[in-house]
Amino acid sequence: MSKELKETVNDVKKEYSNLDLDKRLFERFNELVHKKFNKYFKKYFDLDDKKFINKINRDYAERNKEAYGPDWEEKVGEKFIKANNKFPTHVVKTIKSINKRDYDFIICILRGALPYTMLFEIFGWKGRIKYVICGRKKGQNWTFKKEEVRYDEIEDLSVLKGKKVLLVENNIATAKTPLRVFEELKNRHGVESADLFIDYIAPLYDPKIKSYVPALVTTNPGILKPFNKRIIALNTKVSSEEDTQIKKELLEKLNLV
Repeated sequence: MSKELKETVNDVKKEYSNLDLDKRLFERFNELVHKKFNKYFKKYFDLDDKKFINKINRDYAERNKEAYGPDWEEKVGEKFIKANNKFPTHVVKTIKSINKRDYDFIICILRGALPYTMLFEIFGWKGRIKYVICGRKKGQNWTFKKEEVRYDEIEDLSVLKGKKVLLVENNIATAKTPLRVFEELKNRHGVESADLFIDYIAPLYDPKIKSYVPALVTTNPGILKPFNKRIIALNTKVSSEEDTQIKKELLEKLNLV
């Protein structure tokens, strides 16, 4: 067998090995995310008509265009996520790069951010995560006003007084949800400052033209001014070697949970 052929065979074996890793990661991670939601948070959404979805699996293990429409990729001039059945190791790498001395607490914005904050917990933030509920109310149509979304606190947050926090959300388009959360935490509990972690910026659907348009936070970035720092995981580059290493490490940690 020639050297070139051996390299090709090894590359193919590596690709199949990674595909197996991805499949096992998605299945195990999804199992743990739903288990945690059902045990601790489902009771707060019993009257909600929207089914809980693990948004990491939705965005990366399932076909993105079926979820968002055929023009998600073609008609919005931003950087896109693509559902290619590969676990988003850029999220893990970004989480691991965050200095734990920079924040006193992580704030999980339920429900969408749950899988992301579970990754924070797995990589050393256990005991430093607080949960709030913020999002559209039952039966509510899309709104641009942060005052109109649901906001509920489900645990004692008095410990946040004078603290630096990192708000975690899966994505933003108008940023009304994290802005509402920061406003409430600052006014009710005296949070000192907040940064924002998201996976990606999502486009907005315009029903008038029946297509997606750039996110409000893209056309008007000043909206995000209340946050000192914005961490966008999708901007993190991951080499093929890092990708495999991260997947193996994560799967090992998941199997220990």
